[in-house]
Amino acid sequence: DQGIISSTNIRSGKMSREGTVFIKEEWMNKNLVLPEKVRDAFKRPIGELIFDSEDWIENQRFDSSTIITVGDATTELFVRHNIIPQLSIVDFKIQRHEAFKNLQEMGFGEDQEVVQVTNKAGEISSQLFKSLSDWFDSSKKQTVIVINGEDDLAVLPVLLMSPLGHQIFYGQPHEGLVKVEVTEEKKKQAFELFLLFDSQYFF
Repeated sequence: DQGIISSTNIRSGKMSREGTVFIKEEWMNKNLVLPEKVRDAFKRPIGELIFDSEDWIENQRFDSSTIITVGDATTELFVRHNIIPQLSIVDFKIQRHEAFKNLQEMGFGEDQEVVQVTNKAGEISSQLFKSLSDWFDSSKKQTVIVINGEDDLAVLPVLLMSPLGHQIFYGQPHEGLVKVEVTEEKKKQAFELFLLFDSQYFF
């Protein structure tokens, strides 16, 4: 984009050291729909798969300021162990079935900032994209994004926008917890997946 490649922009997750800008401006203005023919590529974990998440989390030490959770079961797991993520994304469903009515049922208090967005299953809405972008560009207060719809693909824009060194956790259905260490390689992987949202699927 003819901008400067700087170590600050690399560490903050905005670009690769080769100068690839991870967020395309048009992604802020259109809903990205995942083509049916490439959905299998999104079913594989993009991080370390942890099978016994209860035992694992009890034996870890976390810096909650760098923790992001996507999904209700994952978020509830962390909150139940008194680890309040800096950012959580939930839709009050587990495997598309209603699981919670409100954040208090998940164990949250009233200290979190709450952002409401709409996002359909199988897509990433411009509203979700903008809300995430605003959060990452702000002071990053402890926030919960509550999705009206589905959070199934939210981990992808979160990974694209996260600074290096953050940790993203989400659930892999019927398998366990996925831990994603935000690195340049993982961000490049997310960027390549985003390119599968071909322009003909933008609405």
